[in-house]
Amino acid sequence: MTATSNNTPDRYLTFTLGRDTFALEIASVRNVIDKRMPITWVPRMAGYLCGVMNLRGSIVSMIDLGVLLGKRGPSKKEGITIIILDIHVMGETCRIGVLADDVLDV
Repeated sequence: MTATSNNTPDRYLTFTLGRDTFALEIASVRNVIDKRMPITWVPRMAGYLCGVMNLRGSIVSMIDLGVLLGKRGPSKKEGITIIILDIHVMGETCRIGVLADDVLDV
């Protein structure tokens, strides 16, 4: 854990993809969904985009980081954890879902 310039500690959510462990700043994490939620496939999407899901009335794009990072082929999406993130793109906040094998700790 490190301190930021305003003396508040940085906190991270750690998760796994295969044998590798990754971390995300906890400030960008909105939700972690352990149960299987339906993901709707959308034609002509890039291979790492596995579709969209309805999260409390909002449509969320789903990204398979394992595919994007070249760690695995497309996931079976069974037993997968979904991490919902708010990211900033060109001055806008976007909500996305990221598929992970498991969430470890904060």
